[in-house]
Amino acid sequence: MQNTARVFARSSVISHNSHRHVRSFHSTVNSSVLSLTCGSTVPSVNAAPQSAGVRSLHTPRPLSSPTTLVPFPRTRVGRVRTPSQSPSIPLTPNPVLSAIQNRLRTDTSGDAFYVVDVGQVKRQFLLWKQSLPRVTPFYAVKCNPDKQILETLAELGSGFDCASKGEIDTVLALENQVTSDRMIYANPCKQISHIQHAKSVGVRMMTFDNEAELLKIAQHHPQARLIMRILVDDSSSVCRLGTKFGADQKSAHSLLFAARQLNLDVCGVSFHVGSGCSDPTAFARAVEDAKRIFDVGNSLGHTMHILDIGGGFPGFDAPPKDAFKCNHNFEKAAPSSGGHGYEHMPSFSTIASHLRPALDLHFPEGSSVNGVPIQLIGEPGRFMVCSSHTLLASVIAKREVKDAEGNASFMYYINDGIYGSFNCLLYDHASVHPELAPRDLTEDNRAHAYAPFMHTQSVTYMQESLPMHRMTARAYSTGRPSTPLFKSSLWGPTCDGLDCIVSHSLMPSLDVGSWLMFRNMGAYTAAAGSRFNGMPIPSKVFVESL
Repeated sequence: MQNTARVFARSSVISHNSHRHVRSFHSTVNSSVLSLTCGSTVPSVNAAPQSAGVRSLHTPRPLSSPTTLVPFPRTRVGRVRTPSQSPSIPLTPNPVLSAIQNRLRTDTSGDAFYVVDVGQVKRQFLLWKQSLPRVTPFYAVKCNPDKQILETLAELGSGFDCASKGEIDTVLALENQVTSDRMIYANPCKQISHIQHAKSVGVRMMTFDNEAELLKIAQHHPQARLIMRILVDDSSSVCRLGTKFGADQKSAHSLLFAARQLNLDVCGVSFHVGSGCSDPTAFARAVEDAKRIFDVGNSLGHTMHILDIGGGFPGFDAPPKDAFKCNHNFEKAAPSSGGHGYEHMPSFSTIASHLRPALDLHFPEGSSVNGVPIQLIGEPGRFMVCSSHTLLASVIAKREVKDAEGNASFMYYINDGIYGSFNCLLYDHASVHPELAPRDLTEDNRAHAYAPFMHTQSVTYMQESLPMHRMTARAYSTGRPSTPLFKSSLWGPTCDGLDCIVSHSLMPSLDVGSWLMFRNMGAYTAAAGSRFNGMPIPSKVFVESL
């Protein structure tokens, strides 16, 4: 994107003559601080020798263009202090919030924008490897195909789940030179010309779930290594992908037989429990279902050795505590949870705690089939990128509505909407949580400028030591709990009445020019955004927290 600004926050300035290294950094995992070092590549599924074109994480890579990276010191977190307890040494900025503050201070366009923290992507990748060490991640490109995100994951050694010719080409064009053995063409229903293209660039691993697909592959890519997509229980999920994809147990048997007759190599099984799954045991049951298909395939002469556990992993464990409580027109409750969107999903650690024993039981470490080691892969998308993106949008218009008793409510129109980043409300059944954005500190507002972030007994200090006290969004504007809240709704900028982001919320009275912040906006947002009505797609500012 031409208008993308790149501001990388690191502990030192790196010139174009220096080398990039993947550094050690600390990540808070399950409330304990783990020292995690990203210092080795993730093995490819095919376990093939590394080609000369593939760069190990141990190999330094010079920057491709003369770029100076702007340093941000490490963020220090301290307790909220009274004026008498204020520290004499200032605490340093959080790079994400500092980037927001800098943009709001210097940019006069008022356009919506993202701040993207690639450091958070790295922490999520390491959390995956720590929680599911046997499962090689193949990032779902569809979730967020941003080039910087893909480059970061490629450098870490991730594989890639591609769903089309275009996504395959996007990954192959990366500077980190991802080889075709690190890709899976994970779309069970493919266009013939795309199958032919996959063959031409050496992508062999691909999914299927029907006989027509087998016939296409037999004719146009007979050397493909096939992964059967099976139907599993997704009844506890917000997005039930089983309505479209997956062979049931009976069909799976006949498909394995048909593939054998066509001399096709079926080497494994994939499944997807759906997105927003509220039942962590669904993953374990799906592993058991896959094992039964493995046994059938092996009995028919296939060498079934790859298990793909799919996606559906949460991108964050809870919404911001001080975000305004909202209702969304497009929310759908998970059937067994009674909740909305993805907020009632179990945590990733809970899901992993069910998956690990199931994998060890049915696919023990060190096991093999006909001498070929069992290999486990997954297709995380939302998990990797959701929490890395923070969206900022400004109030461009305000409309006051009064009921028969004279009570005021407000309609706020912001410069991003359903046809842009918030398409996730319609297509992904997401929930969004508006917060008041941090603004430039002044003598008048410094005590409350960052109130939405001060929701626990500790706070990340944004600038110098300030005489802050514990506050919530209710008290954001004056520091007094009596600040009135009004019935409010948020609307996008287009001329379509469908373009409603939040239908009901209690919010303070905002002014035109006020900024709202939406965290956890990295998954299925900008990737599906459009320029309907000529509205721009938000630009991105990149930082890297340590």
